[in-house]
Amino acid sequence: MDLEQLQREAAIASLKAKHKTNHILHLILSVITVGLWLPVWVLVAISNSIERGKVERRADDNTFAQRLGRFVGRATKK
Repeated sequence: MDLEQLQREAAIASLKAKHKTNHILHLILSVITVGLWLPVWVLVAISNSIERGKVERRADDNTFAQRLGRFVGRATKK
């Protein structure tokens, strides 16, 4: 695997990590607010799941990977 491929995969992993739900935090908030935080937790989890799916679909798209590779290449050259 070449350096460019590794950089692309790292950038995609970073994008996926941005849309990760912190379930422990939401559980604590739900307990503290006696369940009033549950609807927010559900909405955040659904939203993050949708966004992660979009990132995965874009990662599978060859043109996205090429554009991301060019972007990552420019960022590492600076």
